Amino acid sequence: AMEELLVSNLRALVGQDSPLRARAEQSMRELETKDGITGFLLMLACREEVATDVRWLALLYAKNQVSRYWRQRFARSFTISTEEKATIRQNVIPLALCHDKRIASQALHLLGMISLSDFPRHWPDLLQNLLKLVHDMASESLDSGNRSIGLLHVVFKSQASKTLLADRKEFIQSTSSCFSLLSSLWQDSWQRIFEQPMLCPVTELERFVLCCKLLRRALAQGVPKLFAFPPGLQLLGDFVQSVERWVASICNTAQQQTSNPNIGKFTDRGLYFLLKCLGQILEQHPLAMTPLIPRLVAAWL
Repeated sequence: AMEELLVSNLRALVGQDSPLRARAEQSMRELETKDGITGFLLMLACREEVATDVRWLALLYAKNQVSRYWRQRFARSFTISTEEKATIRQNVIPLALCHDKRIASQALHLLGMISLSDFPRHWPDLLQNLLKLVHDMASESLDSGNRSIGLLHVVFKSQASKTLLADRKEFIQSTSSCFSLLSSLWQDSWQRIFEQPMLCPVTELERFVLCCKLLRRALAQGVPKLFAFPPGLQLLGDFVQSVERWVASICNTAQQQTSNPNIGKFTDRGLYFLLKCLGQILEQHPLAMTPLIPRLVAAWL
């Protein structure tokens, strides 16, 4: 009965009948504090036979439920139960891997909210599961691999935003456990890009950018003393080398006529994220970056 009512309300909300939509909105407000409502919404979003607009709206309502009722607040007596939370955690990752970008985007946001609250205390195996997912999917195809790396990026981003000392220590441990994989993914991506820069697919560039974002947070916030971390110093040298090659590629591309629409994105967006990564690392670890600055300056001269 609950599921049928939800489907009926959501279909009315995406329809054009104003009086029906108003009644559906009122019904959804009344259902907010019913046990199991968030889990039902998420399971509805997982059903591929349901219309995409209905699935997206179900996920939006589920996200709002998590925002309001995930944590116990003194002003509210209702909170999502422990059993329902476990069901939601189990379903949100497969949903975030959905091929539909609208659904995946909402699910990624939901994953970030939940991981911010629950990892690692209530979701201790999240990072381990995501690393295994990235390892398994990264070699399948660029598209599927990028979706799995996107999950890791969302969790990394939420953890890096925490400021308490205990949370900072947890993030340092997380960085240590996944640095080797992230470094390998970045190395493989930029090597493939520079093997055939004129044929670089957009999905390869997207992977490169995702890896840059992850490594930026890992090196800037997850390594306390970068100058005493040899793998990080080695990667910094590779970053600078890639900037040198990227600038040379921009100069060569400017002199060549090409019909490849990816070249602009290849030269501009990729270099932007590389330099942003190096800039943030310089702010946090000036001692480690200082020896490399002359090479960066020389690349532009």
